[in-house]
Order: sequence, then C-alpha cells, then structure tokens
Amino acid sequence: MKATCLLIIYLCLSALLQAQVSKTVDVTTAGSLKTMLTEIELANITDLTLIGTIDARDFKTMRDRMPKLEEIDLAQVNIAEYSGEEGTDGFFTTYSKDGIPPFAFDESEHMENVRLKSIVLPPTTKFIGDRAFFRCNKLESFTMPPSIISIGADAFCECLSLTTISLPSTLESISYRTFDNCIGLTAIYCYGLNPPVFNCRTRDCEYFDNVNKNECVLYVPYHRKEAYQSLEFKNIVEMPGFVLSDTIVFIAAPQGSTKTIELVGNIKWSAVSDQPWLTVSPTSGNGSQTITITAEANNTNAVRVAHVTFSAEGIDTKTILVKQEGLATGVSEMAQNSLIFNCYPNPFTQQVAIEIQNPKHIKFTVDIYNIAGQKVKNLAVGNTSKLLKLTWDGTNQQGQKVNPGIYICKMNEWVKQLVLVNKF
Repeated sequence: MKATCLLIIYLCLSALLQAQVSKTVDVTTAGSLKTMLTEIELANITDLTLIGTIDARDFKTMRDRMPKLEEIDLAQVNIAEYSGEEGTDGFFTTYSKDGIPPFAFDESEHMENVRLKSIVLPPTTKFIGDRAFFRCNKLESFTMPPSIISIGADAFCECLSLTTISLPSTLESISYRTFDNCIGLTAIYCYGLNPPVFNCRTRDCEYFDNVNKNECVLYVPYHRKEAYQSLEFKNIVEMPGFVLSDTIVFIAAPQGSTKTIELVGNIKWSAVSDQPWLTVSPTSGNGSQTITITAEANNTNAVRVAHVTFSAEGIDTKTILVKQEGLATGVSEMAQNSLIFNCYPNPFTQQVAIEIQNPKHIKFTVDIYNIAGQKVKNLAVGNTSKLLKLTWDGTNQQGQKVNPGIYICKMNEWVKQLVLVNKF
C-alpha cells in the first residue's frame, strides 16, 4: 500500500512538472524579475507574460534561470536602458532603451535548454541586438513590431523552425548573417520601398545565406519588384497596393474647375475629400483608374486647402494635398505669385512632359530622384523662364535607361511623384 501511494505521488508530481505552467508578472522595478519568482516557479514556468518595465537583467533571468520557458508575451512592457555587468553579454555594457539586448535568448551556450517557441515583443521595440535569438531553433512564431529600425548580426541565425518573417517599412538596416541558415523559411514579407541597408563586415556575406531562394517567396510592396531583385530570390511577388501620380494638386478658382490624377494599382480602394467644396470621382475602384477632382467656385481672395485620402484594406493610406486658387482683382493670386508645374502623362512609358509656369521669373532648379532619395538626373539649373517645357525620357545623368518604378520630380521645394510603368 505504501509503495502504491508513493508511486501515485511520484506520478502526480511528474505530471505537474510536465504540465504547462503559466504566469503573469507585473515588474514594477526593472531588473527585479528573478526576485519576484520562487525557485520552483523559475524552474517550471513555460508560459510567461510580463507587465511593467524590464531591462537586460530580466532578459538574462529568462534565458538562464527559466529552463522550461517556451512562450513569452512582452506586449505590455517597456524596455529600459541599463548599464552594468548583470546583463546578457556578461561584461559591463550599456543596453539601449527599447532594444532587445544582444544575446537575449542566445541558445549557443545553453543547447540543453533550447525551448523558446514564440515571443511577442513590445510595440515600441526599435532594435534587436546581435545574436538575440541565435540558434533558437524551436522558435516558430515571431511578429516584428512596426517600430523596428535595425536588426543585429546573427540575430535569427539558425532559427530552423521559422517559416515566415515580416520586415516592417521602418526597418533601415540589417547586419550580417541575420537570417542565415533559416532553412525553414517559406515566406518573407518586406514592407519597405527598398531592401534594408546591408551592414556587412566582409564582402562575401549576406543576411539570407542558405535560405532556399528557389522555393521561399519574397513578398514586396506594389511596384517595387525591381528594387528587390538584388536579393536574388527566384519568386518575388508584389503585394496588393497602389501608387498615385501626384501628391500636390493645384486647381483653379472658377466653379467646376477640375484636375485629374492617375492611380496605378492592383487592389480595391476608396477615396474621400475632407472638404464639401471638393468632390472626387470615382470614389472607389479596383485597380488602376483616372481620378477627377472637381471644385466649387472659390469667391474669396485666399487660397483654400483640401485633402483627398485614398484607402485600401491592409495598407497605409495615401493623401493628396489640393490647393485651390483664390480670386484677386479677377486674376488668380496663386498664378501671380507661385511656381506651378505639371507632369503628364503620368504614369508614363517612354517620356513624361514637365511644364512649369513661373509668372514672377523665380529662379528654379528641376531634378529627378529615385524613391531612395538618390539624384538620377538634373533637368534645369537656376532657370527663370516664365514658361518652360521639359521632358524626361527615363534615363539617368549618363544616358542609361532606368528601371521601371516610382521617381520624384523636384522643383525647388515642390515635388511630384512620377510612375514609370513599363520597361523600354
């Protein structure tokens, strides 16, 4: 009987130790997580939710003192700066505010405890440190916060179980070997107009080495496939989206004055004006469309402003600023005093005309830039003509054809977005 009782107790304890143990902890003082849990809790918690403020010392507690921890939710915490020797790298270090510290869950020194399956980061996270999730090869679920700016070296190297990763539009730089040997990746979603800047210490490294680039699908923003060709993925797919031919529109003062813009896209969208005197037609559509903006009469002497906002499910809204001229002694005040320029056709295939009205003979310069802010070509320098007509044929300063995509025509402080839609 005694042996039977002991066996039952043993089986119960074994079942308890193997069961999922969840815990929510409000960390009121950064660095205090290890003192807020008992040794039994540290040894057995599998699912941890933290609230409050943490720092690199708390990450070290999770990594080194909690061998069964599989799921972590940090959505309700702030990460504080910490300077000292009790952080994750073992040396006196200053760890950044809003950053996942280097070696946060680095499994290379704790291979017997490889266990992390999912983690939710704070929405304010800006940095992911070197080797933060190195060899977390059971990590299956990971959501990149939309505030991320940079990812360090080896941050996700050898995360063998990762199948999908999303890189937000805020991401500016990725260091070397960031996603190397993530052999389970089947889909990568990149939301930036261009790939993140690659910080590499040698000439022969990259951040997707040994990812199967023949099978893994790289999803990129609409109209940005060419920009991502350098990553050498066989399957690059443009996500739903749209681009607009203009970001600023000038419209005359009389009743019924109109302007047209071009929307180029592959998604259902809707448009709305924030002023009753300005109407948009059509107000919705699916894919590419010519949009007509119509204004009621402006019988005042002042320029008035409206915004037309374009929306589509799952992508950021885009807004056009509309400035309507006012009447002044029967002559357009804006036309008297402002530089006005138009680009047409837009989108274009072979060349785009750029017409500039300059009634006050103001000195102006016209340049073409790519979407990354690099100057492609200069079209005019210090011109003071009252009326000037230019053309851009889609070539750079050296006369070479540029890739299809989005370009910016800049005249002094004014800009217009150009869309080159077909290859030459």
